[in-house]
Amino acid sequence: MNEAIKKIAAPKVQLSIFDAHSATFEEIRTLLDAVDINRLTPVEALLKLQEIKGRLNKDKCLIL
Repeated sequence: MNEAIKKIAAPKVQLSIFDAHSATFEEIRTLLDAVDINRLTPVEALLKLQEIKGRLNKDKCLIL
């Protein structure tokens, strides 16, 4: 019985937010690929996150 429960509880596929095929997600993917996380300061990381969030909100407004 425990084996049956384990099989039911285990997710078969994990979805990624980057599986979406929109222009905004492609822009974000390109932006993240260009970021060198080893040279990024905490402030720069927060600014980059704010930029990504702004792009997502802009895309969300276009959909609505």
